[in-house]
Amino acid sequence: MRERIVSVKLFKRLLWAVLAAAVLVIVFKNEAVKAALTIGTKQITGLDVDLAKVDLSFTKSRVELAGLRLENPADFQDRVLADIPHVLMDYSFGDLLKGKLHLENIQFHLKELSIIRNRSGKLNLDAFKTAQGAKEEAPQKAETGQASVPPQPLRIDALDLRIEKLVFKDYSLMQDPVVKIFDLNIHEKHENISDPEMLVKIILARTLRTTAISGLTEWKKDFLPEDLFQTGSVPAKALAEKGVQAVSRVEQTLVKTTGLMGEKSKELAGSLRENVKIPFSKNKE
Repeated sequence: MRERIVSVKLFKRLLWAVLAAAVLVIVFKNEAVKAALTIGTKQITGLDVDLAKVDLSFTKSRVELAGLRLENPADFQDRVLADIPHVLMDYSFGDLLKGKLHLENIQFHLKELSIIRNRSGKLNLDAFKTAQGAKEEAPQKAETGQASVPPQPLRIDALDLRIEKLVFKDYSLMQDPVVKIFDLNIHEKHENISDPEMLVKIILARTLRTTAISGLTEWKKDFLPEDLFQTGSVPAKALAEKGVQAVSRVEQTLVKTTGLMGEKSKELAGSLRENVKIPFSKNKE
């Protein structure tokens, strides 16, 4: 009888422990996911992240983010680089149990991307290239005996991408920044993405190439490759036409702001005209 009472007490304690653990998972799961996403985004982009809300649903196999903001590096006076009010991700629970990150669908809403050139001529977007360079150096460190963390396998079946606005500010030309706002209103779909860096590149390149800011900010062709949008829905010819129109708008802004086209303004506009055709050179051959 005594052994039976002891067994019942142990069972009750075990049951309470399991229930307590379940409650902790339910209560703190969103905070755990929030921390993981914040760290992961920092590793991919090289930027600090502010995330207002995370909602993880096991029953729907879904993660929903609200109020996601990528912050500028410390030497930029504007705080926010990217304002992303909503991201919804449907994941495969079965693949997750196998250690694979399989996202069946992503809805990504970029409300505003701010590209800033500070007074010393540095771009806030260089943080992305710095993060990319750090990842490329990781295999070399592994060869020298330093520990490295293997990348998490990723597969994205479908991306529903919305981009509203691009803001460009140049503090290097004069005391007050030259500001240009592009209302993009892009809404398109992409498929079969197998790398988190590729996801970042698609979002950036769609924004930059459509406005031709890639030439103005002197971003290189190897970071925004020509074949990046083989699954994209916007024809390259249409993008090129929008890019040429954007060149004229930027030039007009520089003239109106400074009163004349100074040497530095001419140099920037010339660089813009020269580089806007690069992404579409393959279509002209």
